[in-house]
Amino acid sequence: MVQNRWYTGTIKDISAGGAYVEAMQSRIFSPGEDILLVAKIRVLREQLRGKIAWLGPYGMGVKFQFPELDSGES
Repeated sequence: MVQNRWYTGTIKDISAGGAYVEAMQSRIFSPGEDILLVAKIRVLREQLRGKIAWLGPYGMGVKFQFPELDSGES
């Protein structure tokens, strides 16, 4: 979800800090936009919040955000 609209894409590469998402719909996104990814892996449904870090011709890089780590709490 970007700007309260759902889009379809495929997570092609994922790590603890981010992911590469191949976009299946043509929409111009901008680096710095907030994004919510909903990953469906078998029966697991995980929601990941992040920001668009960079754009490529076929997709985008997303940097995950972890509010519990950003707040300075240990």
